[in-house]
Amino acid sequence: MKVFVTMKSEFTYENVCEPTSSPKYLAVISKFASYYKALLCLRHSIILEPRSLLPRILALRWSAFLGEWEMAEMALAFEKTKEGKAPQKEATDDYVASHLTVVKGLVKCYSISGSALLKMAHSVNADTRTTFLTFEAQSLANWMCSHIPKVPANFSLDNVEPLDTFNCIHRAVVKSESVVKNRIPGIHKESEPLHFMKVSSNAIDFLKACASYAESCELRREYCVELLNVGMVHDAAFHSQLGLWCALKIGALFRIQQFVNVNTLIRQCVVQVEFKNDLQSCLDIMRIMYLRKLLPKNASGHSKEKDDVFIGSLVDMELPMLVSFYSIFVGTSFGFFFSSLYLMS
Repeated sequence: MKVFVTMKSEFTYENVCEPTSSPKYLAVISKFASYYKALLCLRHSIILEPRSLLPRILALRWSAFLGEWEMAEMALAFEKTKEGKAPQKEATDDYVASHLTVVKGLVKCYSISGSALLKMAHSVNADTRTTFLTFEAQSLANWMCSHIPKVPANFSLDNVEPLDTFNCIHRAVVKSESVVKNRIPGIHKESEPLHFMKVSSNAIDFLKACASYAESCELRREYCVELLNVGMVHDAAFHSQLGLWCALKIGALFRIQQFVNVNTLIRQCVVQVEFKNDLQSCLDIMRIMYLRKLLPKNASGHSKEKDDVFIGSLVDMELPMLVSFYSIFVGTSFGFFFSSLYLMS
């Protein structure tokens, strides 16, 4: 909350620039996990582009994900002013409009009534349509229900039995991953290249893809921890490795750090020998990520340490470690370079 309040004075309408460029900023922000900047950009976007439903949906979803209820109340108040008004040309899609209604209902119930939230979740899960919006609504509803058993005792449940946390977060991850695999083809396949330029050909589609990827990363991280809590260590390791693989393919440093941390946590906590043997590899990746930042640099931007000395320390590394090193320093640079070019387009 303090971060959000502090940034409100620094991130003004002028930072959003013209309304048509806001999806580009939002996409890049969400990809590299600057969530509070994304929220503030959404705050302005729903005012600058009231006929566009996507920013309004994302503002509600991410306010709930981050627990930023000030932003959620503002977004809900904005939606209240739009109730009863005829849809504009950009908002004629019945599926999008109905999805917005579902998200509004979920966010309203999330902090007030567990029984109402559970009833909405059952209704959302009963929807058999295989659309992006259906899966996204089911992912959000199940994620919210997974947190009901963890809320204070005074939370209103009206004697309704909460759903199992593990099953809810599992369903949320499955639905979220289905969306990501279809919006970013090839992200899970080693033999298939990731054609990010095709995804980015349309600003709105690029925003949807990046928002879905960011959401899936957060859900996968929670799922890994929950798997570890219930003793499903091998499944936790599998999902954390898959998360790291996707992060390396995307080339976003924060996501690489996120899943390296999860991998390290799993290997630090368990007693199985095969996992303990991999612990050093995780620590080596973390050491590589931070070593380059700590080395002094000369005026040209290169490290003062000789390249052969630095590369010499990598000779004994296994191939996966070298691939990780390349992805961290080359893939991530490409990600930021691509994003910079996209913003300037």
